[in-house]
Amino acid sequence: MGVDINIRVTGGAGQGLHTVGGLLGRLAIATGHHFHATQDYMSRIRGGRNSYSVRIREIPVRAGRRQADITISLDPGHLPHILSSTAPAGIVVCDLPAGTAGSGDPRVITAPLKEMAVSAGSPILANIVGAGIVARALGIPQDTVERVLALEFKGDFLEKNRVAARLGTRRWPSERWRAGASSPPDTR
Repeated sequence: MGVDINIRVTGGAGQGLHTVGGLLGRLAIATGHHFHATQDYMSRIRGGRNSYSVRIREIPVRAGRRQADITISLDPGHLPHILSSTAPAGIVVCDLPAGTAGSGDPRVITAPLKEMAVSAGSPILANIVGAGIVARALGIPQDTVERVLALEFKGDFLEKNRVAARLGTRRWPSERWRAGASSPPDTR
């Protein structure tokens, strides 16, 4: 059947869901795939529960899919609401500080996204750290990630985004994906 993976980024308004969703779509194109994006905004007020899904396939995609294979949760408070829309063999990367216990669900992998983002230069880069983790899981080369980032950002902010993405791709070992469920399909 080939590649068919649905990636969902969840968080509050103002956490950069649109930015990282667009980045994931560009990464799909850069690796020779097609994508379909679906946005769900439950609140336009900062802090509401929102999501951005990107379904990636080798063939043209005409619709999204309800269940996500990979979910990046930028707001741990949303975790109870998103587990039901994550596939049974899926993975949820949840922004929780290092050393914090996650949920009892084996699909949940805790990742200190905001802490890593701060070390990259700004806490608002947690979304890009998450995108780096997804890129690593999908086998997308770092140079491809950096080339796509250069399409979106310039100057000092480009460098901060590159550092944030590297933290996700280099500091997050692929073994972490096997901690809770099977690895996502290889899109190379």
